[in-house]
Amino acid sequence: MDRIIKLDNKECLYRRILSNSHNDRTPDQYTIDDITGEISINSTAFLGGKKPSVDIASINNYVPSKTKRSDTDGIISFTVGDVRSIEIIGGRKADVEPTPDPCNKAHAEIYITTKSNSNSLSDLRRGLAKRSTVKIKPVE
Repeated sequence: MDRIIKLDNKECLYRRILSNSHNDRTPDQYTIDDITGEISINSTAFLGGKKPSVDIASINNYVPSKTKRSDTDGIISFTVGDVRSIEIIGGRKADVEPTPDPCNKAHAEIYITTKSNSNSLSDLRRGLAKRSTVKIKPVE
């Protein structure tokens, strides 16, 4: 497979989220409204390094479940354009780079295009959380 150099803004991305009830290693990645049952994604869903990983939906034939690693995982989505639209302190920008590996051809990483700091990463994580849509609810 040829490596994609530049992703289109409309390209959909998937990221797995861990079930709160089956995950005691990290803070809750989402909250559930007690009345409506609606899920809101927390910025903690994007912890795990300076470059949050995602899957490129088109490479996975737009099947979100291919991003799951566990039956209890949930899947969220947003677009490359969403990533690029995030306002990061100091005028920094975010982008997505395909980084396929032998086990996951759809793998990509979100990165800040210029030197960043912890405030930049916080802005990025908050921006991603606000733009995320739940595709598959995690199993409680």
